[in-house]
Amino acid sequence: MNNVLQLLQRLGEDAALRHLADTQLEQVINPLNLDPAIQQAICQQDEITLARLLHAKNKIVCMIYPAEEPAPADEPAEQPVKQPDDTPEPTDTEIKRAS
Repeated sequence: MNNVLQLLQRLGEDAALRHLADTQLEQVINPLNLDPAIQQAICQQDEITLARLLHAKNKIVCMIYPAEEPAPADEPAEQPVKQPDDTPEPTDTEIKRAS
């Protein structure tokens, strides 16, 4: 089965091999001494038969879930930093009153 998986991986990775004619594909497969039924299923792209021959009963799906954001209570509260641009210029009357 390892040879079959390596072959399928190679066929999927190599664009030149992916679109081979049946006779060319047989030339690639023959040196591996695979079961003729498996060879035929690969050449005919028969996924159901190939899965049955390889005793692959379950489909496997791999997923990666994004990390969860920490709860707001875990983070310190951010104080907005007052920028000089945020402060309006004092007017002349405000300056005189302060004096």
